[in-house]
Amino acid sequence: MRIGRAALAVAIAVSLAGCQNYNQAALLLGEPRSDAAVLRQAQTMPIDRISDEVLLREATQVLLDLGFALDESSVPLGVLAGSKSRDAREAGQVAAAVAVTIVAAMFLVAVVPTWDERQTIYVTLTTQPIPGSNQMNLRVSFERRVETNQGGSRYEQLNDPQLYQEFFNQLRQGLARGVGA
Repeated sequence: MRIGRAALAVAIAVSLAGCQNYNQAALLLGEPRSDAAVLRQAQTMPIDRISDEVLLREATQVLLDLGFALDESSVPLGVLAGSKSRDAREAGQVAAAVAVTIVAAMFLVAVVPTWDERQTIYVTLTTQPIPGSNQMNLRVSFERRVETNQGGSRYEQLNDPQLYQEFFNQLRQGLARGVGA
């Protein structure tokens, strides 16, 4: 009986050890995402070279129109950073968490319902001249920090190409109005 338990414990330990290779996980830290080039392309828009001051001023206007507050800016570095806070609760997610809790309670299993509660969306915008050209690259990235009702949080990169396209369209329209004014 004792040997059987020891063998079972060893078998469980060996099978669990095979689930996670900590050396492999450590090697991946800081490594670019496999889709980094595709994401960078969606986040970047080449435009005719104008002053960073004009570009960042118009980008600030677009971000303000979208509800962002400007957190940091540096014209010499061609950088803007902003954020906005929003409610992250979705009725379906809350209902599902409560339903799972009720079903689990029927089987005498304790489950703490967890759902997204708040989110802060961050935006970072950078400019960079394209060497040997009359253009510059404008890159923008959107991320969000989601906080749960239980105090946990997670960060997510917002990767929807439509989000970036809409931002760039609004920026182009604003720049066109500014040039014509």
